[in-house]
Order: sequence, then C-alpha cells, then structure tokens
Amino acid sequence: LQNKVDYIEDLFVYLERIFSVGGIWPSERTYVRFAIYITYFIHYFIMAFTEFYNVFGNLELMVMSLVETIAHIMTFSIVWLIRCSNLLKIIIDEIKKDIAERKFENSEEEIIYYNYNRISKIFTYGSNVGMLITISLLYFRPLMYLAITNQALRNSTELLTLPYRIHSFFDTTNLRTYTLMYLYLFPMIYIAICHMAAICLVVVLVFHICGELAILSYRIRHIGENSQIILVHRIRNIIRMHLKIIWMAKSVDNTFNLILLDELFGNSVVLAISLYYVMMNLDISEIPTCFTFIFFAITALVMLFGYCLIGDQLAQQCISVQNAYYQCNWYQMPLSFRKCLLICMIRGQVILYLTAGRFYIFSLNSFTDDQKDLDRAAKVLFWNKRLMSTLGLWPIQSNDLIFSINFGYFTLLLILEYLDFFLYIGDFEHVIMNLTENIAFVQMFVRMSTLRLYNDEIGEVIMEAMKDFDKANYKTTEEIKTFVTYYSKSRIFFKLMMVFVTITASSYYLTPILIILGNGGLPEIVTNENVTQIIYLLPYRFHLFYAIENIRTYTITYVWQMPFAFISAFGQSTADCIMITLVFHICGQMSVLALRINNIDTEVCDCGPEMRHVMFMHVRLLRMGKIIGKAFSATLLAHLLGATCLVSILGYQMLTNLSKGETGVVPLLVKFFIFIFLVLLILYAHCTVGENLLTESAKVCEAFYNCRWYNMSKNNARMLILCMVRSQKPLCLIAGKFTMFCLSTLTDVS
Repeated sequence: LQNKVDYIEDLFVYLERIFSVGGIWPSERTYVRFAIYITYFIHYFIMAFTEFYNVFGNLELMVMSLVETIAHIMTFSIVWLIRCSNLLKIIIDEIKKDIAERKFENSEEEIIYYNYNRISKIFTYGSNVGMLITISLLYFRPLMYLAITNQALRNSTELLTLPYRIHSFFDTTNLRTYTLMYLYLFPMIYIAICHMAAICLVVVLVFHICGELAILSYRIRHIGENSQIILVHRIRNIIRMHLKIIWMAKSVDNTFNLILLDELFGNSVVLAISLYYVMMNLDISEIPTCFTFIFFAITALVMLFGYCLIGDQLAQQCISVQNAYYQCNWYQMPLSFRKCLLICMIRGQVILYLTAGRFYIFSLNSFTDDQKDLDRAAKVLFWNKRLMSTLGLWPIQSNDLIFSINFGYFTLLLILEYLDFFLYIGDFEHVIMNLTENIAFVQMFVRMSTLRLYNDEIGEVIMEAMKDFDKANYKTTEEIKTFVTYYSKSRIFFKLMMVFVTITASSYYLTPILIILGNGGLPEIVTNENVTQIIYLLPYRFHLFYAIENIRTYTITYVWQMPFAFISAFGQSTADCIMITLVFHICGQMSVLALRINNIDTEVCDCGPEMRHVMFMHVRLLRMGKIIGKAFSATLLAHLLGATCLVSILGYQMLTNLSKGETGVVPLLVKFFIFIFLVLLILYAHCTVGENLLTESAKVCEAFYNCRWYNMSKNNARMLILCMVRSQKPLCLIAGKFTMFCLSTLTDVS
C-alpha cells in the first residue's frame, strides 16, 4: 500500500518536473526562469500578431495563423494561472497531505481510490507522450518536407518555411539565419507540453476528488454496520470528510472556471475554423494542409470531451453520495443521528460541477443532442413563465402588486359589464351582444382567480416538472424522444393559442375603428324629430356613468378601455397554456413510465430497485396529476358551460347579421368567426389533453399487466399488485368533478 501512495506522489512530482523548467510550479516558484519563459512567450506573441497583421485580408493565411495563435493564448492563460494562484498551491498541498496520510479502512476503499488514480496516471503519461510526439512532428514537418523535396541541396529558398507562422523581422531566405530562427522556436515544444501538463493537473485534481467522493459514498452505505458507540465518531468523520471534499471541489472550480471558459471558447473557435478550412480547401493539392487542420479539430474536440468527461464523473459521484445517504439504514439510528444525516442529505442534493465561467457546466450532456432536445422542450415552460409574469401569477416569483392592479381593473370592468346587462335586460339584441362578451369575461375571471388560488400548488408541480429536463434522469434515447414528443404538441398549441388570442382580442378592440373607417366616419342615425345623432361605438359594452357627447370624451373612453384587451388576452391564454403544458408533461412522463415497466428485467436475481423506482415515479406522477385536476376543475367547468353557450350565441349572431345584410357587417362577421374558432380550439385542446392523459394512464395499467410479474419474488410481486390496483383508476381532467374531458366530450358538445 505504501508503494502505491509513494507512486501517487510521483504523479505530482512528474508534473512538477515539467513546470519547474519554466519556473511555473506554484510550490517552487523560480522568478528568474519564469521571467525568461514569459519574456520568450511575449516575444513569440509579438511575432505571431505581426504576422497576422501582415496577412490580414488573405483568408487562408489568416485562418492558419489564427488557429496557432488561439492555441498559444490558451496556453499562456492557464500557465499564468498555475504560476500565480495561491489557492491552487493550497489545494495541491492539501491533496499531497491527504495522499501521504491516507489510511484506508479496507481493501475495497483502496481499490475504489486507486481505480481513479490509475486513470489519472494513464491520462497523464499517455497525453504528455502523445503531445510530445505530435508537437515534434509539427515542429520538424518543414525539415522533413525539405528533405523529401531535396530543395535545400539545390539552394532553393522558396520552401524555407518555419514551423510556426510568425514574422521573424529577419531575412530567413538566408540558410544560416533560417537555421538560427528555426532553433529559436524550439522552446515552443515545451510550451505545448506545458499546456497538456496543465490539463493533466486539472484531471488529477478532479479525479482525486472523485475518488474521495466514491470512498465517502462507500462509508455512508456501510455506516449501519457500526455499533452505537462508534456511530457518533463515524458520523462526525463522515461530515468532516464531506465538508472537506466540498471545499476542494469548489476551490478547484473557483481556480479554473475562467481558464476553462477560455479553453471552451478557444477550442470551439479552433474547431470551427479548422473544419471550415477543411471544407473550403478539400482539394488534392491541399490534402497535407487539410490533414493538419483535421488534427487541430480532433485535438480541440478531444480536449472539450475530456473536460466534459471529468465534469460528468464529478457530478455522478455527487449523485452517488446523495443516493448513499438515502440508502443507508438511517431509520434504525437514534433521533440525534438522524437529524445529522438529514442535514447531510439536504447538503448532498447540491451537485458539485466543473464549470466554465460559472455558467457552462461541463458534462457529457453537453456532447449529446438529447440534452439539447430537452433544453428546447424546457423553453415551453419559459414561455409560460413570461406569459404568467405579465399578470404577476408565475408561482415561483409571484408579484401581488401586478396581480392586484390587473385583477382589480378587470373585476371593475366586469361589474360594469354586468350592470349594462341588467339595465338593458328588456332589449333582446342588446342582451345577446352583452352575453357574447359577458360569458367570455366570466371564464377569464375564473381562470385568473383559479391561478391565484392554487398558485402554490401549481408552483409545486412546475418545480417537479423542471427536474425532468436533465438527461441523467433518462435511461435511453427512446425515453427522451417519447417525452419530448409531448412538448412538441405543447409548443404547437402555445403558438396557435397566442396567435388566435391576439387576433381575437385585437379584432374585438379594433372593430369600431374598422367600422368607422368603412363608413368614412362615425355612424349616424336619424331620430323621430329628424335630428341626426352620432353613434359613438366602443369595443366593449361597459356601462358608463357619463355621456359621450364629443370626440374628446369618446377618445379618452376608448383609450382607457385598451388595457382590458391585453388583460383579457393574457387571462384567457395564461391558464390554458400552463394547464396544457403541465398535462402534456405528465403524459410524457407516463409514457416513459410505461416503457420502463415493460423493460423491467425479471431475470436478474433482484429487480427490487427497478420496482421501487417505478413505484416512486408512479406515485409522483399521480400526485402531480391530482394537483392539476384539482386546480383546474373550476376552470374546465366554466369553460365547458361557457363554450357551449358561446358557440350557440356566436352562431346566432353570425346568422342574424347575415340575414340583415347591413353595411359594415363584414368586420362583425370576421370578429365572430375568429371568436368561435378560438372557443372551439381551446375546447378541442382541453379534450385532446384529457384524452392523452386517459390513454397514457391506460398504457401504464396495461404495462403493469404485461410485465413478467410471475417471475418476480413475492415482495416485488406484491408491490406490482398494488401498482396494478392503483393504475386501474386513470388520471383524467374533470370539469367540476362530474364530467370527464376527452374527445367524446367534444363530440357530445358539438
């Protein structure tokens, strides 16, 4: 064991030997060597940027110069950090101390830790040797080309090229000057090695933390094997170890996050430029140069993948520790110990990441399209956030002031609408026109009231839904595609909803203006005394406590009714969009659940973990579905009754206006047609999501019956029977707890 510990020290010694040549290693800073190193590096940059300036305008030469320069800028940044970071020195010293004083409790912990150390060793030696060979080939490439073409023997100076694209400030056509300049660039090999050694240092640090997390996870899982006397000391050591690991991980991220941002940006640019050059110059004559750029692209891609790999491993070990806290026998411990473990459980939920600039998380998800699909799906929730925030109703960040202003204004005008209804109760045509608006406004009132009343419950469902956009929660690409498919439906509905609500609200508000423009002015009627009276048309039938007798009063009245158009549009669409988004989310998760039930492997010795996961997922979805059903029950009832009445009234309005054949009837017909289409669209959407919810519930029930429960153990079979019984009662959308929303509801209403 001691030999292995000594060898771990050698990993740092190996890196120290590389960095000490340039006086870079933080534990042994040599100012003279570092000053020489930096001076040489700065001189190289002066020559490189001068060359870039000279070839500016020649795209091919600019691209080739830029790729090399960006790579060396990244090297300069990371080398400067390693040399000047005091925090990095503390981290390295602390890890060396850990390795020197490490006492493994058993051989299992030893194997766990040295597996990570072995990976670090292979990567460190392999990558540095590979970089040395590669950079040497690039450095000696011009000489090899000269030897092949035999140009030097014929005293030709046309192909006396240097290994790097710099402006030498000397005439390199002279063989002696060329040789001296070529030798002057030899230290650039060491600079490239320093870049790779710096990456190796990050890998060694992160894998050490991963090894510590793996050991911590192992100890937590076996904490119940200790006696009550040892348990106090054991838990104290676990907490201290966990806190120390958290400090190390955060310190590594704090030290390297800006450098990793530079690496991310630089390698992405190098990758893009290299591939661009290859695609633009894929000719027979350009094959050697294309291979050079292909190598640059592969190197950049491998480096990015390496960062993502170690970042993902760090996150996975954090999740392993989190699961270990839950899986240990904490329920058999004394109450005081359980409280300590509960605090650890809460802290363990915060995942440690390797980040670039504290905003980009390095993980394998960054390299897959699956996570991008999930991120695109999550945008639908972001759209809902922006929509609900306009009314102050976004549950995670509600605004009582904005809601009170909007809701108070809407309620006041709704009261004026009802007052107009009762004052003209004897005028049938006026009552019909009033009801057309009144019924729709009541539905909006119910929608906004429901969202406010159940704001916390809806927020809880949204928070649960946000957890489902991490690729780590899915086992296969099929599960992700199944889930994302439902969000595609949500996206389509959201866009259609916003388009038609905007058209309906604006057409309703602008109809009087269109009529005025069509008539060439305000409409007039002739009274019994042969007196012409101007009709001041308003968009809504609100009762006014003052008379409109001039254009100034009319304009002011028209303008103060404008906010109602926006509030009514947002009130109509907000509740429907969030409900349909969340219901489709549950449908997608139910579909994923059905896939997992069908894929339960009953041939393994114990499929208990899979069964427990399925049960927890089912219970979670049932709870989310119940909250949604309860929160939107009143909204669905109001919409079902209101839609039935509106379809009848709007149809009647269209027929009566057509039969009259009056001038200016076209804007009214367009308004009524858009309105009735919107009513049917929302009704169809509600019925469709209800039908999908019933269908996915039936699939889950069928999946429980179709899985090979007869091959399971008795305990697992019993759990499955409970799931079968519960799945027979499907999730559904109910209007007022007595009418179920499904496609048959639409046909019955129609």
